[in-house]
Amino acid sequence: MLGVPPRFISRHPFPGPGLAVRVMGDVTEGNKLDCLREADEIFIECIKEYGLYDEIWQVRAPPALP
Repeated sequence: MLGVPPRFISRHPFPGPGLAVRVMGDVTEGNKLDCLREADEIFIECIKEYGLYDEIWQVRAPPALP
């Protein structure tokens, strides 16, 4: 009705602003967050590739280590 693309409506709520809660230790811009963003992107693309994205309510890559 509003014309919102399906990819926005079915988007998982994570990582969004909650990305930093998965970083162990101090959260600073740089290596930890970059690594977590990359891991999350790879993980999400994999579940999309296997057709599982819409079957799983919420997923996340493992937390980044200190």
